[in-house]
Amino acid sequence: MTNTHDIFLSYSHNDAEAAAQLHEWLKQEGFTVFYDKKQIQEGEVWLDRLQHAVDACGSFVVLVGRGGVGRWVGAETQAALSRYFGPP
Repeated sequence: MTNTHDIFLSYSHNDAEAAAQLHEWLKQEGFTVFYDKKQIQEGEVWLDRLQHAVDACGSFVVLVGRGGVGRWVGAETQAALSRYFGPP
């Protein structure tokens, strides 16, 4: 499978400001980043889009803020780990 993005950025919406800054910095460094605010369009089946993005990314970055790991960050991380440790 060809990587759609270099990096999937997982973050809690409580950390949206830090995620936006990290997203911009990674883009400036030349990486393509799956960032939900930019890649998921209104009306799109977002859960399918997230799963595809996790499956197709080259790397997975988890931003853990003061609030810790939220429910969806945990789910996205689990999907990424399953991809890596699951059957080829």
